[in-house]
Amino acid sequence: MRNQVKSLSMCAFGVAVLLAVCLSAMRSFATLNKNYLPPKVTQICKVDLGDFVGGLAFAPDDSMLAAAGFNRRVKIWDTNKWAVIRDLKHPGEVTDLAFSPNVPLLATVTNDNDASAMWLWDVANGKKVGGYTEANKEAIISAIAFTPNGNLLAIGLNTGTVKLLNIENPQDIKVTCDKLLTFDSGISSLSFSPNGELLAVGAGKGISGPKDFGTFKVIEVKTGKEVFKNTALAIIYNLAFSPDGQVLAVAGAKTSKAGTKLTLNLFATGRWIPTGKFDEYPVGTGLSFSKDGRWLVSAFPNPPGAEIAVMESLKKYATYPTKTKTALTALALSSDGKSIAVGDEKGAITISSIELKAKDK
Repeated sequence: MRNQVKSLSMCAFGVAVLLAVCLSAMRSFATLNKNYLPPKVTQICKVDLGDFVGGLAFAPDDSMLAAAGFNRRVKIWDTNKWAVIRDLKHPGEVTDLAFSPNVPLLATVTNDNDASAMWLWDVANGKKVGGYTEANKEAIISAIAFTPNGNLLAIGLNTGTVKLLNIENPQDIKVTCDKLLTFDSGISSLSFSPNGELLAVGAGKGISGPKDFGTFKVIEVKTGKEVFKNTALAIIYNLAFSPDGQVLAVAGAKTSKAGTKLTLNLFATGRWIPTGKFDEYPVGTGLSFSKDGRWLVSAFPNPPGAEIAVMESLKKYATYPTKTKTALTALALSSDGKSIAVGDEKGAITISSIELKAKDK
């Protein structure tokens, strides 16, 4: 199971690894934003998880940072002093996690030789309060997302199915929809619209089917009705609705006769027309908006060119080399947009600040 899960996690940016996508055009923000004074990104500290970082998440109030590890544990740090306040043990590798909007509930995904499961934790006391085990022993939970009100949790499987769980009572989790959506390829990303009415689903992990790998759909949560579909990309890494719900950001890669390029595409919701396309953009690991929508952060994972991209107001951006010698595997942006956390395959987590320069303040 370890090799299977690790392969699944690395698959999210595997295309970029194999094709060694050239990002030289993105090394300087000045080439596309000549008058843009970018924010200052400064390393604050480093913490250690001890093994491959499968996921990172800031609490909604930014008081905590949680990290999922392949060493069967989740560590949670107090973001004030960067001291470990929780160390949650699991039966298998932890590949993903997410905080509920209703703090202090945390969802984690754990995989062992027997099954793939989602556990719910009360972070306040460090106790497990509920869980769901996937009945299909051949499937792995490859993506999770809470609805904005925290009552439902969507889970995507590497076999292509999306399910909805009612978690209002963590001790009695109910499957409200067993097949909200089915792709012939594994689910790589899930994102709810801010009003909870829509769910964006991307394919790019696990099983690679002939039709849906690289496809993303937007569906109505209540009915499962398809609102929008796009098949232009070769793989979907991440999806994220903007906090105002007016934009869906899609990180992926596209192929052509000229080769393969990483790309960030922006779609206006409602009309579902493209409003921005940034080719050779640093994506592959993470895609996160700040709560006010000012910042959109992503990362290109592969050394020696691993770097973080910080986009402002969905128009201007700058890139920041990480100088890491190991692949970046997880990224998170704090809700207030002031801190970025990046984890790597060795377990190191780097926390950096985003600070506006004097001209922009």
